[in-house]
Amino acid sequence: MSSKTLIITRMLRSPQRDPDDELFLKPGVNLLVGAKDAGKTKWLSMLDYAMGDTDPPEKSFGEDLAVKYDSILIEAQIDSERLQIERRWKEEGARTKVMVNGASIPAHDFSAFLLKRLGIPLVHFPKGNPYMERGWPELSWRMLLRHVYRQEMFWSDFADQQPAVEQHACLAQFLDVASKIFPEKYGELVAKEKELQKLEAEREAFLNALGDITRELLNQQEITVTVTPDSVAASIDRLSQELDQIRNRRQGLLQEFNQQQAVVQQTQFESLKQRLARIEAERDALVRNREKTRKREQELAGYRQSLLAEVDRLGRASASTETLADLKVTHCPVCDQALHPPAGASSHCFLCRQTFRLRHLLSGGGKQADAV
Repeated sequence: MSSKTLIITRMLRSPQRDPDDELFLKPGVNLLVGAKDAGKTKWLSMLDYAMGDTDPPEKSFGEDLAVKYDSILIEAQIDSERLQIERRWKEEGARTKVMVNGASIPAHDFSAFLLKRLGIPLVHFPKGNPYMERGWPELSWRMLLRHVYRQEMFWSDFADQQPAVEQHACLAQFLDVASKIFPEKYGELVAKEKELQKLEAEREAFLNALGDITRELLNQQEITVTVTPDSVAASIDRLSQELDQIRNRRQGLLQEFNQQQAVVQQTQFESLKQRLARIEAERDALVRNREKTRKREQELAGYRQSLLAEVDRLGRASASTETLADLKVTHCPVCDQALHPPAGASSHCFLCRQTFRLRHLLSGGGKQADAV
């Protein structure tokens, strides 16, 4: 075993209220002297808590001290390495942690950390029958500490309520023979054997369940008592033949279905083709009728424009007639001499000597109409 030694040099509980809240220790034997109920045992309980106790502080050293103080600091050294070990039970998230030189370590991992620093090999040992389901626990620092830290109430025992199996493992560790009594390969061998036993039991249970299920569900004549490779092979061959027959039947049904489907599709295609032809013929007829209608519409529009122009022309002619009707012929259009109509009514034009029917004569050459 390594010759490394753990030495505790100082203990401080905070907040510090009086000088008794700090202890300085020296290498060798240190005595805590004081009156009854002065708190000597509480110091040892707080030291035990600081060294990785996973119980809450109220259980480790009492609810009164857990309320009064916030933390406990231990200054120690392992050979030349200095350590500051601190537990802060009122700080959020730090109740289950051990602070080592400012680094946070879970309390259940502190044992492995300290054993590694002290050069003590990590050993797993069986509790009772090594082939039982439960694993081999780790021989932790706190198990070893129970042989060093002794509470007064348990001095009658070799170690503080420690099972005989743990005592044997701790003594073997102190004598540096634990790694030989409980070698790692032995633990691995036990684990492999336990796994083998478990797998064999699972295999037996699986075969039994498989036999029951096979007989109930498959009802194969090849399987009478239990499932065997030969019975399984015979069943596989027979089922393969049945499967081939089913596949052939399926292929025939698919071919028949495809043929029927092709006939149906062909019939539907011809029907749709004829319908398309009728629709196209109707569409062509509608297009022709639309073209005729468009041309007729253009013709009517032309007629309308002609009629509107004729109405406009007739309106202008009527207006001109009314304007020119009151004009008198007072001079001869040939010689430009003044004309003097003869006296008395006459049925002949005094100028052109043509006959006309005089409807009425207005004074001053009034209107004339209905020439004959």
